[in-house]
Amino acid sequence: MMRVRTIAFKGSTAKMNGNVFKCYEEQTNRRQYAKTLEALEAHAKKTLKFVEDLAPLFAETMADQSLMMPAHPGQNPSRAADMIYAEKVN
Repeated sequence: MMRVRTIAFKGSTAKMNGNVFKCYEEQTNRRQYAKTLEALEAHAKKTLKFVEDLAPLFAETMADQSLMMPAHPGQNPSRAADMIYAEKVN
């Protein structure tokens, strides 16, 4: 029986310092997910222009988003108003 040697994937972005997200079964370190998230946040802050758009991803807890139904165009809307409403609903 021939043994196959596997090499753990370390990612292709050097600035992530080898931190990658792994499936639960692949983890050997319980803090691996948190460390990878911290490395990703540091990398994003250094390289992205509008990193504040990603702030919810790095929050302690992610809040559920709630969707609100758009205001109905009212009684006997014009065809354009009705089409705009239908598009907003979609």
